[in-house]
Amino acid sequence: MSIAAKNSYFSLDGSDISGYCEDLSFSRAVATAEVQGFGDDNVALIAALESGSISGTVTWDSTVDATLNGLFDSASVAWIYGPAGSTSGLVKYSGNAFVTSSEISSDVAGKVSATFELAVTGSVTRGTFS
Repeated sequence: MSIAAKNSYFSLDGSDISGYCEDLSFSRAVATAEVQGFGDDNVALIAALESGSISGTVTWDSTVDATLNGLFDSASVAWIYGPAGSTSGLVKYSGNAFVTSSEISSDVAGKVSATFELAVTGSVTRGTFS
């Protein structure tokens, strides 16, 4: 079943910024470590540390700017991402993250946009909206 991205939900530090988001990317990775001894002919791997990141583009205005700017304080903040929306029963991912970058750009023939990057800290929870 295809899902329309226009219904996606994203909240950062308790502020729903879904209406400002133009795109959002949530990625996760697991680092691996080699474990092998003398005489082994093949590499063996174990799962090591999990990491995650979130990046997005928002239509800039003073409200979303205040939200992003207020998060540059070295504290982790809560985030919730609902790829299909926030209706009861739909999948959501949540966790905490640090804002690692934010950039505002202006185009003389276009609009003002901002991009942001978050580094996930701790575990990610997959659940559903209630």
